[in-house]
Amino acid sequence: MGEDTDTTRTLNHGFLRDHNYVTEGPASSPLPDSSPRMLNPIQVLSSDITSLSLEPEPFASYTEADIISTVEFNHTGELLATGDKGGRVVIFQREPECKTEPYSQGEYNVYSTFQSHEPEFDYLKSLEIEEKINKIRWLPQQNAAHFLLSTNDKTIKLWKVSERDKRPEGYNLKDEEGRIKDLSTVTSLQVPVLKPMDLMVEVSPRRVFANAHTYHVNSISVNSDHETYIQ
Repeated sequence: MGEDTDTTRTLNHGFLRDHNYVTEGPASSPLPDSSPRMLNPIQVLSSDITSLSLEPEPFASYTEADIISTVEFNHTGELLATGDKGGRVVIFQREPECKTEPYSQGEYNVYSTFQSHEPEFDYLKSLEIEEKINKIRWLPQQNAAHFLLSTNDKTIKLWKVSERDKRPEGYNLKDEEGRIKDLSTVTSLQVPVLKPMDLMVEVSPRRVFANAHTYHVNSISVNSDHETYIQ
């Protein structure tokens, strides 16, 4: 009976050790309580993988600002926006379905990243306002551009996300390098043309709703008219 207990204990210890839940040590030693391993959601961004991950390592190379605070899909599920404690918004785009690679369905890659909020200080209330993103809301798409709302404790911002894959060329008042021409040398007029370029995702702020709420903003909801929202 004692041998069976020791064997079971050894197998359990080996399983936990292989999955990084215990440290190296004798099989009969109790599990350490001094270094618990927490599962923390972080953003993993590298050249080979871009995904949302649960990191089991206790000393992973990330800061508190990298911890995700909110997640929101758009209405079609094509775009996924995440906000973190550092005030950043990362937008992921779903990969197109491929019949030859069925396991690639449902994968999202980074589409755009931008800084949404910065830390502030309310001098009247002597209160520090952190940059953490509390909530993100997508607006229904009306044209080629996408719009989303992001908020921290005090300020709500409306953002426009658009693509640009063409650039104008052939200006009459500028040369090919963008320098202003001498008007005395301009002897003819030409019609500017659009030339293809690498796809560029532009994110620009459209409106800022600051100090519109007496207390902290915890949630926002877009109304059915798509022009007003409730906070």
